[in-house]
Amino acid sequence: MSENTEQAQAAKAEVIKYMRHHAQMMESVRTLIKDSLEPGALYTAFRSPDPDRWGKVTLEQATQFVMSKLNRVPNQSFFSLAVHRILLESPTYFLNNSTRSSYFHVVPINQARNYQDVSSWIDQSDPRIGSFVEKAIDIIQTSRRIYQESLSLSEGNIEPVPDLKHTFSEDDQKIIQFIHSSMYRVRKSQGNPYEVYTNRLFRLIDMHDVASGDIGFQFLTELGVLTRWEPVSVHQLEMKDRINLINDSQQALAGEAQTLALQGLPRSANGAKVYNDGVDSVRHDWGDLPVYIIDDHGAIELDDGISIEKVNDGSDCYWVHAHIADPTCVLRPGDALDKVARQLGITLYSQEYTSNMLPSTLTGLSLGTTPDNPQPVLTFSTKVDRNGQVIERTVRPGLVRNTQILRYDDVDAALSMPPPRMKYWFNPPNSSQTAPKGDASAIPSSALDDLNTMRELASALHADRIRQGLAKYSMYQYNTKLNVEASVMQGDLAINRPIYYRGSPRISIGVTCDETRMGLPSEGSRMVIAEFMTLACVTAACFARDNRIPVLYRASSEMSAAQLEARRRLRDPTTGMLPIAEELMGQTATFLGLRPTALPLLGTGHDPYCRVTSPLRRYSDMVNHWQFKAFLDPSKPKAPFQPDVLLPLANRLTWLEVRCRKQESSSETGWKTVAIRRALHRGDGSAEQLKNLNGIVFSEHRYKDGEWWCRILIPELGVSAHLRGLTTEEMERLKFGSRVKVDLYEVPDGLTQALRTRLAQ
Repeated sequence: MSENTEQAQAAKAEVIKYMRHHAQMMESVRTLIKDSLEPGALYTAFRSPDPDRWGKVTLEQATQFVMSKLNRVPNQSFFSLAVHRILLESPTYFLNNSTRSSYFHVVPINQARNYQDVSSWIDQSDPRIGSFVEKAIDIIQTSRRIYQESLSLSEGNIEPVPDLKHTFSEDDQKIIQFIHSSMYRVRKSQGNPYEVYTNRLFRLIDMHDVASGDIGFQFLTELGVLTRWEPVSVHQLEMKDRINLINDSQQALAGEAQTLALQGLPRSANGAKVYNDGVDSVRHDWGDLPVYIIDDHGAIELDDGISIEKVNDGSDCYWVHAHIADPTCVLRPGDALDKVARQLGITLYSQEYTSNMLPSTLTGLSLGTTPDNPQPVLTFSTKVDRNGQVIERTVRPGLVRNTQILRYDDVDAALSMPPPRMKYWFNPPNSSQTAPKGDASAIPSSALDDLNTMRELASALHADRIRQGLAKYSMYQYNTKLNVEASVMQGDLAINRPIYYRGSPRISIGVTCDETRMGLPSEGSRMVIAEFMTLACVTAACFARDNRIPVLYRASSEMSAAQLEARRRLRDPTTGMLPIAEELMGQTATFLGLRPTALPLLGTGHDPYCRVTSPLRRYSDMVNHWQFKAFLDPSKPKAPFQPDVLLPLANRLTWLEVRCRKQESSSETGWKTVAIRRALHRGDGSAEQLKNLNGIVFSEHRYKDGEWWCRILIPELGVSAHLRGLTTEEMERLKFGSRVKVDLYEVPDGLTQALRTRLAQ
C-alpha cells in the first residue's frame, strides 16, 4: 500500500470519526431539549392568537426561548443547530421559509387541527373521504369538458359557470383546505407531512399522474376552487405575510400619512415649504433649470429627473444632475410609516397587483411640479467631459421647479432613436394595453438641444465604463412585457360550490430579444436614463466613501488576481461581454447584495455603487438619503444608522429584495405557463410557434425518469425549461453555454414542474 493511500485512508477515518462525534453530540443536545420542554411548548409560544393567522419565529428567537426553559445550558456550538433540527422535524407546526433558512412560519392552530382530522380520515378510509372522491370525479370531468370547449373561444372573454349540481359540505371544505395547505411545503430540507396523504387521495380519484409531482394546485383548479390561470404566487406565504402587515398597519399609516400632508407645511420667504429635516438652510433652489422627467406612458411614480448644465470655463464639460424625489423630507427614522416600510423593504410589482412600500397618500412626493409648488429632491451631480471622464462629484438637497414630463417613445421619435425591438407571442397587445406610438411633436423644441446632448453624454459614459472594466452578462439581455386582459382570480378558496369558467384571459407575452445587439447598450432614451441613474448611484457611492458616510452599498465578491486576469482574457473589450459559459459556471464574482462597505460592483467597472434613485419604493435608498442628509446638515448630527446597525439591516433588506423578486418572477412565470399550455392544447397551429426555439444550456446533465436531461434558457420567450431525452452523444456535445434549437412540447401539471423541450427535429 502506498504512503499516499495510507494517508488518504487515515484522513477518511478522521472525517468519519468527527462526523460520528458531531451526530452524537447533536443527538444528546436535541434529546435534552425535547425532554426539558413541555409537548407543544415552542408552538404555543409562537403561534398567532388568531386561530386562522400565521405566526412567525426566527431561529434566534426559538433558541432564546428554549434556553430560558433549561436548567443548564448544553454545548453552545450544537445548541442552535439542535433547535433548528427540532423545528424542521415539526413540519405540521413550523414551516421553513423558502428563501431564509433561519426563518419559520408558524402554522395557524385551525390548520394544524385540520391536518390531524383529515389525515386520520384518510388513514381510516373514513366514508367522508369516499364521498369527496365520488364528488371530485364528477366535478373534474365537467371542468375538463368546459376547458376543452373554451379552447375554441376567443380569448379575453370569461363567463363564470356555477355548478348547480354540487355543493361542498363542511367535511369537503376541510379536505379542500388540507390539499391547499399541502402547497405551502417549499423547502426540500423539510419533509412534507401532507404528501403521503394527498398522494393517496389523488390515487383514489385516479384522474392525475401522481408521479409527476405536487399536483395539488392543478387539482384545485379542476375542482372549481381556484381559477385555471391564477399564479401560485397569489397563495404564497410571503405574500400573506405582506398583506397581513399592510392590513394590520392601515389605521396607523392613514393617521400618520394625513399628519404628513404636504399642504400643511409652513413656507419660507421664497415660497418653499419648510420640512425641518435639517437641510432647509442648505437646500439649493434649481430655479428655471429644466428638469427632464422621462418615463413610460401611464407611469405614476415619477421619482427621478435629469438636468444638464454646460460648464462655462472653456473645458467642454457638463454637469449632469440627477434629481431624486425625497420622501425623507417628511419621514423620520422610527416613525410609524418608517417601521412598516422597513418591514416591507421594497415595493412589489406583479401582474395581479402592486404592493407599495409607502402608502399612496405620499405619491405627492413624486416629481412633477409647478413654479409655485417646488418639489424637494436630493441631487447627485457629476461633472463629466465629452469623453465620459468624470471630473467632479457632489451631493446636495434641492428644490426643483421647472419640471418637464416627457415619454420615452416621444423622445425616441423626436431624436430619431429606434424604439426597443419587441416580439409578441400568441396575442399582440390591444391598443388599450400599449402606449401610443412616439409623437415627436410632443417634445418642446426648446428641449431638443438638451436631449441630444444627454444622449451623447450617456453614450460616452457607457463607453468609458467599458474601458474601465465593465462586465456584462448575456443571459440578462432579455426583457419581458406581460399583458393580461380580462383576468378573474379567486385569491381565496371558493369552497361553497365549484365555479367553472368558460373562456380565458387574453395573455400577451412581449420579449425584447435581439441577438444583433447582444452586449451593446440599450437603445433609445431608456438607455440615456439608465446610464444617468447608474452615474448617480456611482457618484453617491464615491461621495459616501470619500467623506466616510456610512451607507448601504451594492457589492460583488472580491476576485483574486488570477480570476481578474482570466476575466480580462475572456471579456470582449468592445462590448464588455463575457462568454455565456463563463457566467453560468460561476467563474466570475458573485453578487453579495447590500453591504456597509464600499466594494466594487462588476456592472460599474471598478467603482463602488450605492442605490439612491428610488426611495419611494426601496427602503435601502431611503436609508441612504437619511445618511447623506445627516452629513449635509450644518448642525452635523450623528447619522441615524451607524455601521453596527447597517450590517444586519443590509442582510435583512437583501433577503426582502430576493424574496420580492422571487414572487414577481413566480407571477410572471405562472402567466407565461398558462399562455404556453393553452397554445399547446388549442390545436389551431399556435403550438407551431413553440418549435425550433433558441435555447442555451445552463446546467450539468442529470438522469431522471429513465432519461438524461439538462436545464436550458429560452431567451426569446424569457423562460427556462428542461431539455429532455438526450443521448450519450448529445450530452458530450452539449456543454455549458451551448446553443441549441428546441421544440417546446409539454407543460406538466405539477406545480413545480418545468416546461419540457426536446431537440428540434
